Amino acid sequence: MQVSGERVLLGAVASHPLDVVAGRAPVSIRMAPGSASFLTTDRGRYNFATFYMASGQTALQRTPLGLQISQELRRQILFGHLKPGTSLTQQDLCERFGTSRMPVRDAINMLVMDGLANRPNNRDAVVADITLEDILDAFEVNAHLHALASVRAITRGTPEERNRLLNIHREMGEAVDNGDLPKSAELNGRFHRQLNRMSHSNPIITALRRVTAFVPDDFVKEAPDYAIRGYDQHQSIINAFLGGEGEKLYEMITHHVMSVADHLVEMLSDHRRQPDA
Repeated sequence: MQVSGERVLLGAVASHPLDVVAGRAPVSIRMAPGSASFLTTDRGRYNFATFYMASGQTALQRTPLGLQISQELRRQILFGHLKPGTSLTQQDLCERFGTSRMPVRDAINMLVMDGLANRPNNRDAVVADITLEDILDAFEVNAHLHALASVRAITRGTPEERNRLLNIHREMGEAVDNGDLPKSAELNGRFHRQLNRMSHSNPIITALRRVTAFVPDDFVKEAPDYAIRGYDQHQSIINAFLGGEGEKLYEMITHHVMSVADHLVEMLSDHRRQPDA
C-alpha cells in the first residue's frame, strides 16, 4: 500500500508493509497495529503515534521529532530542571534522545526563537536566564487572551464543540478521582485548548500560541496537589460558560490561569533556592 500526506492508514495485519511517500523516495516500514515507530524522511524524523479507527483500521499521525524534543526541553527549562546557563550541545542531546543531529538542531532553534535559550557569541546554545517575572508576565498575557477566547466561544462554539468540552471535563474528573496525574495533565491542556478553538478567532489563537512558549501545559504532573483544585475551578468555568455569563467567565478564567502562575512561581522559587547537587 502506498500513501502520502499528513495522515496514513494502516490495515490490521501486523506484517503488512506500508510505503510512505516522502518527497520523491518512498520508504517502506512494517508496523503492528497499536504500536509506535519512527520514520525518517527527507523532511526529518517523525514519530507515528497510533490510535484505532472505528472501522478496525489503525490511523497514524506524525509529529516532527524536533518538536517533541523541544517540548520536553521546554518543560524542563520552565520547571527549573534545566537551570540558566546550562549548555545545550547537539552531541549531548543526540545521545540523550537517541537521535540524529537534525531534529536536535531543529529543537534548539525552536527554543532560541521562543527566547528559552540563546547563543552567546554564536556558540553552543545555553538555557536562557528566565526570571520569575518573565513567567508571571507570560501567564498574565495568556490569562487575558484565554479569557477573551472563552468569552467569544460562548456565542461562536457549535453544539458539537460544547459536547466535546463537556466530555473532556468529565474524563478529567475521572482521571483526578483515579489519581492518574499524566492523564489529568493531558486532559487539563485539552480542556483549555478546546475553549480556545471554540472562539474561532485566528488572531487570538495565533497570539496564544506565541505566548504559551513560557506557559507549561502539564503543570498538574509537577503539582499533584493542584489537580483537584484545578478540576473544581473548571466546573465553575463550565457553569459560567453554559450560562452565557461573559463577564463572570472572563474573571474566572483570568483568576484560574493566574492561580496556576502563582503556584508555579512559588514552586520554582523553592527549587531555585536549593543548592546544586
